[in-house]
Amino acid sequence: MLQVWFVVVTVAVGRLWSVHAPVASFGTGPLLWQKTVGGTDLQLRGVPLSSYVQHRGEIPDGLRSLEQAGPWVGAVVRLAPWGLAWGAMWVADPTGAGSVPWAWRTWLVGAAQPLSTGAEAVAAAWALVREGGVAQVAAATAAAMVAANLLPWPSLAAGGAMLGFVGEGPWVDRLRLGGGLLSVGWALAWLVALGGWALSPSLG
Repeated sequence: MLQVWFVVVTVAVGRLWSVHAPVASFGTGPLLWQKTVGGTDLQLRGVPLSSYVQHRGEIPDGLRSLEQAGPWVGAVVRLAPWGLAWGAMWVADPTGAGSVPWAWRTWLVGAAQPLSTGAEAVAAAWALVREGGVAQVAAATAAAMVAANLLPWPSLAAGGAMLGFVGEGPWVDRLRLGGGLLSVGWALAWLVALGGWALSPSLG
């Protein structure tokens, strides 16, 4: 659901600033369905783990690319879905498992310590699921996604917004690549956390 929110808000806020999005994809992986709406190629893909909005490509008359719009507009478009989601989560649950600060402390710190903090977080989430707390786990997972995108990683929303102010160049491309590798490392750390929890009788 958060991925749908991200795509819809990013495209809608971009249109408010006359920024065109040639492609908006729900999910990654093999293409299942696509349709062009308002000049944007909407795609549904087979792996619902992440989504993306592409701002590079042919620009229709009367619209502009994200780079042409300038760094301030770029920052607003990139950060709008995550900032609005953070605000909604804070109003709904200021200190609990759906809050972004909680996600920073638990899930993101857990990724840096996958066999201790990470495994404990996974065990707690699984215990909630078994007790019928699927909604709480979904809220915590969504909060983790929002928290990650508000960190200054070059490949994510806040980092991309910051890089918009420094322009383009080989070193910027290297930063984006490094940010992508950090994201992969973060995902791998959580796989280790899952393995650590599964192999530990005291946590599983």
